[in-house]
Amino acid sequence: MSNLEAVVALISGLGGASIGAVGAMLVQRSASKQQVAAAERARATAVMQAKRDRDEQSRAMAAEALGAARATARLWLLLVERTAQDFQDGRTLNAEALDSELDQLQRDFVSAIYRAGSFRRGDVGTASPPALGILYRPYVEKFAQAAAPARVEILSMSSGTASSSTVQAMVLQVRSTQQMINALLIKHIEDLNREPMSLALHGPSTPYR
Repeated sequence: MSNLEAVVALISGLGGASIGAVGAMLVQRSASKQQVAAAERARATAVMQAKRDRDEQSRAMAAEALGAARATARLWLLLVERTAQDFQDGRTLNAEALDSELDQLQRDFVSAIYRAGSFRRGDVGTASPPALGILYRPYVEKFAQAAAPARVEILSMSSGTASSSTVQAMVLQVRSTQQMINALLIKHIEDLNREPMSLALHGPSTPYR
């Protein structure tokens, strides 16, 4: 082999080695980019799943709180109906105990409603989670509007100054308010749970005679 041929062979060998090294580097860089992209996709998926999990937890806790509010409103109605019946039957009423119980039921109702509102504000599953003041606060106001005159009327019953007509009107007002609140809360609970409630859980009112 001549010196020229030897030089050409040497240059060709070096060129092939350089191309091979460059090729290997490009393959390694491509694989690294793919790994980074895969890691970013996995991270994004994990973030979205965490948001979905928080959304479901928020919905479940809000629905549970609204269920507690429904139960409290139901107890409120039953107490008013029972007290009115006791008055009609001529039984002695304990004004202090009744007022304390009515006050506690109202506090429990408001507490449950505000708990539901706080969980609902954390709902990340919608574009614009409804604000507490728009969605739930009217129920607190409706309850208070019926509860205040009911407490006054019950105190009148305890003192013997109430009349059958005013007592009956008060009971009808409380029942109407409870039924309205109950129906609306059922709708919100169904929306949160994404399924209808069993009719057995709707809880029809026990009519006051």
